[in-house]
Amino acid sequence: IVLASTTGKNGNVLKSYPAQVVAPTDAEQVVSSSVAGLVQKIYVQPNQNVKAGAPLVSITSPELGQLQLQLLQGQTQARLALQTAQRERKLFSEGIIPKRRVQEAEAELQQAEANLQYAKSTLQMGGMSAGAINTLMKSGKLQSAITLSASKSGVISGVALKLGQRVEPATDLMHIVQMDNLALDIQIPIAESTNWKSGTRLMIQGKPGLIGSVISTNPTASSSSQTVSVRAA
Repeated sequence: IVLASTTGKNGNVLKSYPAQVVAPTDAEQVVSSSVAGLVQKIYVQPNQNVKAGAPLVSITSPELGQLQLQLLQGQTQARLALQTAQRERKLFSEGIIPKRRVQEAEAELQQAEANLQYAKSTLQMGGMSAGAINTLMKSGKLQSAITLSASKSGVISGVALKLGQRVEPATDLMHIVQMDNLALDIQIPIAESTNWKSGTRLMIQGKPGLIGSVISTNPTASSSSQTVSVRAA
C-alpha cells in the first residue's frame, strides 16, 4: 500500500488516498504448459529476477515424444518430396516425362513442407524453443523433457508448482511481472471522483521523483467503502 496525492501549485500535498501497486495486463506473463506432464525441475524461486530466455521449469511428458516423432517424420517426408520434385523437374527438362508429373511432385512437396511446418508449430506451442527444435532435427534424438523459458525479463511474482507435481495443459504455473511498467489502483471517495479525470497528475508520497497520471476511472462504486477505483500509470 502506498499513498497517491494531488499537489497544489506550490507543490504542497492537498489530499492523500490509499493506493495499491498493480501490474497492467501487458506487464504480466503467465507461464503455462501446453502438454500434460510431471514437473522434473524448477529453476527459479518467487521474487527472483529473470532475463528473457531464462529457463523456468522442465516438464516430462509422454505427449512430447509423440510430437517429436511427428516432426522427424515430417522432416523425412519433406526431404523425400524435395528429391522427387527435383528428379521430376530434371526428367521434364530432358523431355522424358510430361509436365503433369512435375506439377504433381511439386504439389506433394508443398503438402510435405506444410506438414513439417505444422509439426514445428505444434512443438513450439508445447513450449519447445526454436533452438531445441533445430537441434532435434539435426540430431534426430528425442528429448524426454520440455523446458519452459521466460519470454520477457521481469520478476517471478509467484510459483504454483512443486517437484513431481502433475500439471495439465493451460494450468498457471508461475507469473512474471515487468517491474518497470507498473500502475496504481487508487481508492477515491465518490464525492471526489469527478476531480480525478484522465490526465490528472499525481505523486507518490515520500517519493517526489515518481510522477504519474490518471488513465481511467471505474464508473461503479464499491458498496462497502463508498469509493471508486482510479487507475494511474
